Amino acid sequence: MEGNCAICGKKFGVFNLQIEIRDKRRVCTKCWRRAGLRMLDDISRAKEIEAQEIYERIEEAVAHEDAVRVFEATLDLGEAAKFNDNTRQMILAGHKKVYDSIDPQRKLPGCYGLFRYDQIVGFELLENGESISTSLPFDNIGTSTDCRELNIKVTVKDYKEPAFYVPMLSYTVNTTSRTFKKKMKTAQDILSKLQLIMNEKSQHRYEPTDTPMDKFEEIRKYKMLVDEGIISAEEYEHKRRELLGLGDEELYQEEAPRIEGHRRRRRC
Repeated sequence: MEGNCAICGKKFGVFNLQIEIRDKRRVCTKCWRRAGLRMLDDISRAKEIEAQEIYERIEEAVAHEDAVRVFEATLDLGEAAKFNDNTRQMILAGHKKVYDSIDPQRKLPGCYGLFRYDQIVGFELLENGESISTSLPFDNIGTSTDCRELNIKVTVKDYKEPAFYVPMLSYTVNTTSRTFKKKMKTAQDILSKLQLIMNEKSQHRYEPTDTPMDKFEEIRKYKMLVDEGIISAEEYEHKRRELLGLGDEELYQEEAPRIEGHRRRRRC
């Protein structure tokens, strides 16, 4: 079936997979992934999703990626975790590979979560899927002969998924090997920092710094006001652009003219 993607405007090829969304519009798989939508889990509700929601998801993804790129760490623990005590934010590396929203041909090194310190609810270390540490010190670390996987599970609030997994090892190694000990040392450093943050939270409360994640929450609140008919779609769009601080030209670069043309047609 021929036609063009409702998001990027590119023409579908003969063998391109097309996803039908609401109002019988179709989008390409690249735009679907750029919006953070999953091929298996989200495809079943594709016909309930509007093009506008996909636009907004892509804009949020771009803003999130920008925040990750300019993040300045006061404590850098490698690819797995970075912390900034001044802004009270942290970046944690997740499992899945994701596409760059600006350049879909280039894959980012991983799925990064940007969190405020006050979002942390709990954490634990998982070896071969089983918890081996819920508090410090680490008494029973490396008890098995072989380690197939090693992850840090961080429970956070006000996030799309309450449990965020930081992969430390994803292949089998012996627990006496240098590789395992090196990964475990990094995991211990991350857990120690998380424990310090949790201890500080229990001692005194602090006012969180305004972060990109706060902006996303504000956008969602305004979207609810639109759905309830309290504010108009134009008022919501103005506020959303103001909060993101990004115009379409900055978001989509070469695709911007097509996207703007599509939005004008929607208003007619």
